[in-house]
Amino acid sequence: MEALLQQSVRNTFNDLTGLLSGLDQEQIDRLPTQGWSAGQVTEHIIKASSGMSGLFNGPCEPARRQPDEQVQPLRELFLNRDIKMQSPDFILPTDKDHPKERIIASLKDISLELDGLAGSMDLDWVCSQPEFPGFGQLTRREWLNFVLFHTQRHTEQIRDIVQQPA
Repeated sequence: MEALLQQSVRNTFNDLTGLLSGLDQEQIDRLPTQGWSAGQVTEHIIKASSGMSGLFNGPCEPARRQPDEQVQPLRELFLNRDIKMQSPDFILPTDKDHPKERIIASLKDISLELDGLAGSMDLDWVCSQPEFPGFGQLTRREWLNFVLFHTQRHTEQIRDIVQQPA
């Protein structure tokens, strides 16, 4: 099962980095009529996905429930683009520039980190901090799936942004 999760990490991040690689800097930084630029969405993904090693190595204990019970609810929430969400302040993007090479390199680093965690840690342990709003404490497996669903959601958003006329 971990091999499938690792492949999902690779596929999800390869999809996003491939999309960004095909864009020029103007497309990355261009603001749509409303919402974030592709670069800002990517910065948001990077902020939301970074630091999983710290989380996974923090206070954790074996799950006393099905360790994947929140995967489907997370999938349903984050892959339903009809549901509009409010981002927590600490992962909001900035108005600064988003150099293409730097954001792609950050995404590749995150992908390698997540792939390594998925292949080396017991994913069925619950991380006690932080709690996920509306879901409570998640297992490492659930946290990884959150990152995947969140990234997939925003990859589709970036596709929509770059298809808008300039």
